[in-house]
Amino acid sequence: MATAIHIHPLGLDYVRRFTDAYRAHSDDIYKREAACEAVQFPAVLVPPRPGDFLAGKRIFAEVGYSLQYGGLGYYAAFRDWDLERCPEQLSAEDRKEWEQLRQFWERENTSQKAYDALSDEAKRRMPETFMTAPVLTRGGYPIPRVAGLQLDLSKLVELGISGLREAVSERSGQVADEEKRAFLGACQAAVDRLEGAARYYLDTARSLETMESLSLVRALEGILDHRPETFHEGLQLIQLAMALTATNNYGRLDMTLGPLLCRDLDAGRLTWEMALRLMEQFYTLLEEEYFHTDARIIVGGKGRGDATEADRFALLAMETTERLSLPLPQLTLRFHRAQNPDLLAKAYAVIGKGKTFPMLYNDEVNVPAVEQAFGVDEATAQQYLPFGCGETMIHHQSVGSPNAIINLMRCLESAMNHGRCLSTGIAIGPDLGGLETYEHFDALWEAYTGTVDYYLEPLAEGQTRFYQIAGSECPFSLASLLYDDCLKRGKSLCAGGARYLGGSNETYGNVDAADSLTAIQALVYDSQGCSRADLLEALRSNWGGHDALRARFKAEPKFGNDDDPADAMVMRVHDHICHATRDAGAQTSLHHFLVVVINNNYNTIWGLETSASPNGRRDGDPLAPGNAPGAGCDQSGLTAVLNSQAKPDPTIHAGAVQNVRISASFPRQHPELFATLFQTYFDRGGTQAMVTVTSREDLLDALEYPERYSNLLVRVGGFSARFIDLDPDTQREILSRTEHG
Repeated sequence: MATAIHIHPLGLDYVRRFTDAYRAHSDDIYKREAACEAVQFPAVLVPPRPGDFLAGKRIFAEVGYSLQYGGLGYYAAFRDWDLERCPEQLSAEDRKEWEQLRQFWERENTSQKAYDALSDEAKRRMPETFMTAPVLTRGGYPIPRVAGLQLDLSKLVELGISGLREAVSERSGQVADEEKRAFLGACQAAVDRLEGAARYYLDTARSLETMESLSLVRALEGILDHRPETFHEGLQLIQLAMALTATNNYGRLDMTLGPLLCRDLDAGRLTWEMALRLMEQFYTLLEEEYFHTDARIIVGGKGRGDATEADRFALLAMETTERLSLPLPQLTLRFHRAQNPDLLAKAYAVIGKGKTFPMLYNDEVNVPAVEQAFGVDEATAQQYLPFGCGETMIHHQSVGSPNAIINLMRCLESAMNHGRCLSTGIAIGPDLGGLETYEHFDALWEAYTGTVDYYLEPLAEGQTRFYQIAGSECPFSLASLLYDDCLKRGKSLCAGGARYLGGSNETYGNVDAADSLTAIQALVYDSQGCSRADLLEALRSNWGGHDALRARFKAEPKFGNDDDPADAMVMRVHDHICHATRDAGAQTSLHHFLVVVINNNYNTIWGLETSASPNGRRDGDPLAPGNAPGAGCDQSGLTAVLNSQAKPDPTIHAGAVQNVRISASFPRQHPELFATLFQTYFDRGGTQAMVTVTSREDLLDALEYPERYSNLLVRVGGFSARFIDLDPDTQREILSRTEHG
């Protein structure tokens, strides 16, 4: 899913200066980046408030340069503005210039260039993209972006600003190639901008004259004078780098900040309560700053070396989560058998109190799965990190942007109806036949997989082309400097610098497609209890007048009940899309192209565009969330749900979301059983768990009295949100999930 962007208009003068900088260096991407960012910063930086201990927030103007927000590289968020929506204070001449600038950026924004680079055949198969027309009529579409980067923040803290500058200077002295020297010059300019941001915040903080601002001043003075020596300084430098790069994910902060935290605590420079206050403000800043799928913080897991210091930060982070009720940051606990058991015990206690964090990731399964899926050694696999809604990448080594999205239920719908929507008749895919033409189930399966394959080649092409355009247009110098191999190779992230340049394919409707295929095989082909014509008629009418037939299809076995035939079909669907996606990527220059069975609220949004399906779902109803049962389909208890979720092969994808909803009374009354239940699931091969602990009564009451429930958090999919902030369709989807316990 593309990250939303909220624009804070800076006006004609800013847009004019940014555009002039862009035009002045059209033949040199490195000088262009430096010139444009010199206009952008500090103009988009948000001054600290009187009570702030930390600085490092930014806004997004009408045009700008960013890794993720707004698309890819140079974005233009006012591309759809017309003259009537121009700033009212502009003169007629200025309004004319404004319109000319808007038209310039409609053509020149990097996302449009990326889409234009697709082949004609790819555009024919996927005429809409999220960036140009977010109409989810097709089975799949590409998203031009670079998302989910995980910077080497430990390198940043260990070197500090001056150390980064020295590292770039030293490497520049070893390089003769002009292109590489130009890139390294851009890296030096990026370090200068980081220092400039610190000085901007220092000047503004000095003018506030509060106790908190004095602490902020000391932290900023410290990072300008030396590498971070305190927990506060380390946290501040990290936030400055995140504000400038807009990379949005914080990686293994326990490894980065644990040593500084312990040094401060042990020396008496910082009390635990003071550390909590600093973390609380950090969490609040992230919640104010980021979109709800961002701001991942990872603690725990294999590959940390001596974890003693890291564990103290992990416990601090979980206690902060416990004290606050915020949908961000997305705190994530990785765990394994040899790890300090206090971390997992604390996690269960926090979740049991109604917090949706930390998310739990089982390293005993995930590390070997990443090793196999990514084709890397064990030590590299131990540095896996989930980001966004649940995608996996390798910490400051890989790029795995989810630039492809496919709806498997929509693909099955296309295969059943000659490439057309069942409810509207519009074209949604290739015409490979219709249900009435398939004499055997295998023929339907072949048409379904053929429809999926129809989209995978252009999706893999899109992933490759988007990186190529990013590499040729956008150095992303500061982010590149904090990624493995870029400095050594003298190349930017997407132009050969990143060690593993790969991609991921977001899949939706997996479970709906599988449950539908299970029902069709049983009722249409095996027992012949329903004719193909009757099923098509029922689906086209949205089951209207076919209540008895719908009841029969709904009664067929469903995923989430530990039912072997139903679960086997999910695994068959899963295996096909994973292997086919990987094979499509193998035809490109990508290091990997892997499925992510994630979920955000797009199971609801895309469900609105998907016709009635043979699992009994009606037209417009939500699709099942991620690797979870459809609404009300899990009838055999929580253990059965978890057993089903553990079955799909984790070694052939790059992340899958496992959502469960549990009654608030269960962990309160049975805390040991609550922990044991999930531990059994993990022992049986469960990869991860995302848990909502609440009550149906509270959710219903929140609909009527939202002002009473500002702290009621729910897991939507790979992210959390305040229930009252969700749109009505997503609220209904949350309510439709089975509440266990």
